[in-house]
Amino acid sequence: MDHPPDRIEGSRVILRKIEPADAAAIFRASSDLEVVRFMDWPRSERLDDVAQHLSSAQTRWTEGQEYQWAILNRESGAVVGTIATRPREYFADFGYFLARDAWGNGFATDAARVVVNWLRTQPEIFRIGATTDAGNHRSMRVLEAVGLRKEGVLREATVRPNIGPERRDTVFFSWLRPDESKGSGT
Repeated sequence: MDHPPDRIEGSRVILRKIEPADAAAIFRASSDLEVVRFMDWPRSERLDDVAQHLSSAQTRWTEGQEYQWAILNRESGAVVGTIATRPREYFADFGYFLARDAWGNGFATDAARVVVNWLRTQPEIFRIGATTDAGNHRSMRVLEAVGLRKEGVLREATVRPNIGPERRDTVFFSWLRPDESKGSGT
């Protein structure tokens, strides 16, 4: 699979390959407990940790392991979040988050649509997937809006450290490339 473009434009957002200079904006968003409430990683407590993550993200991009973009508000150019995809042979998953002050503007849906649409152009990608906590109704709406369908619930599958130590239900969504020989698809 080819590397994706460093920059992809949507109707409301611009996705730009993540840069170390994005650390302060990403830290501000990822240190907000409400923003990372449903994540399976703990809230950021140090700017240095975010800067180190962004540096390693550039290595993962070069190696084709993960492609992470900053989500920019198309009008202001401000970094409002991040989105990443991890292609593996025929499957790619993706995840995202937005700063709280960017919620409700359609940025998550636009960013996810841009990534899903790019993945759909990759002939080797047969399945695109994403998961979310069973209580994260906003993300479920985003995933459905970009063409993914709910496949099922993985009971007690994920610990969300920003909520507590208990295992929580995780919902799996996916898109499958239509199988032309069967005359069906999703």
